[in-house]
Amino acid sequence: NNYVAEGIAAMSDEKIGLLISRIYPRYPSPPPASIARREYFFAINHGLGDSVIDFGAGATQAPTVGAGMWVRRGAFLKAVPWQTPEMLLRDRTGDRLTLGGDIEFGILLGQAGCKRVYWPRLIIRHIIPFSRLRARYFCRLIIGGCRSELDLHFKYFGKKLGFSYWLRSLA
Repeated sequence: NNYVAEGIAAMSDEKIGLLISRIYPRYPSPPPASIARREYFFAINHGLGDSVIDFGAGATQAPTVGAGMWVRRGAFLKAVPWQTPEMLLRDRTGDRLTLGGDIEFGILLGQAGCKRVYWPRLIIRHIIPFSRLRARYFCRLIIGGCRSELDLHFKYFGKKLGFSYWLRSLA
């Protein structure tokens, strides 16, 4: 795996502001099927496939996963209100299992005109400890993810996702 060489080659396109790595899980033992179906909550995205995917530049949501993310520094400094972090949605803090900081970066960079690209040759392995495979932890993770998605949709797209969204997500 030539991770660094691949990232540098991909970032040679000046229009790319953010690269999304291909992330495989490394579990201590196979997870239950109910968790394996939802492994994206662990920032696992290898299911996006073997082809490069250009999510374009626009105010849209893209599967921008923080693990293994490459960001063009100048684009980040222009697009993300890093000097006023209170303007950003809260991500993981303490034992709150909220998500979405990485997705918010993707939205902001897209709004600023930067392409967001999934580059499947940027391969990393995400070690998932046994403690995260426990039902209690995973349920908290799902609830945190749903809350975060509601916040993202409301802040950036003016959409309030209702009770039916919650029921579908929890099911």
